[in-house]
Amino acid sequence: WVEAARADMDIPCLTSHEAMIEEAFTHGARLGILTTVSGSLKCLVDDIDRYSKEHDKPITITDHIEDAARPIILAGDIETHDRMVADAADKMTDCDCLMLGQFSMANAISKFTDMPDRPVLTSPHTAVRKLKRLLARDDGMTGETLVLSPQTPTSWPGSTRPSPARSAGEMPGSAPGMTFDGMG
Repeated sequence: WVEAARADMDIPCLTSHEAMIEEAFTHGARLGILTTVSGSLKCLVDDIDRYSKEHDKPITITDHIEDAARPIILAGDIETHDRMVADAADKMTDCDCLMLGQFSMANAISKFTDMPDRPVLTSPHTAVRKLKRLLARDDGMTGETLVLSPQTPTSWPGSTRPSPARSAGEMPGSAPGMTFDGMG
């Protein structure tokens, strides 16, 4: 329904994984997907299949579900979860890029073995890159404040410059100076 809602919006709106999928296809046709829940894998594979058909780009998918990591993070042990995800990722080498299929896995990248020939993509990081590109092209939004939600923090860790955005003050919690620079 996000795709349908975009037509009525004057600000960029992305689905959960669209930027990651688009970027993955630029790396090659052999995609690796790592998740900790089978439902996440199914949703991501469905989106990839749809993108593949729409753009006439055949792909192969290698996937792995590290299901033992999910209860670990739910119990609050992020360090062990991230190590388990990293260990599983290090074994997934037969792909042109590796996609982490859940937002909760993004921080685990710091524990991955560096494999220059196999980039690792996350939905949060690729979405921020795409939004930066989209917002940079839209001169009409420069200098305004982007409202994400009533609970939007005024800045993100690592932020250094204000982001282009929309409608300052229209929603409680909107604040100038919010940026996604800390996400890469």
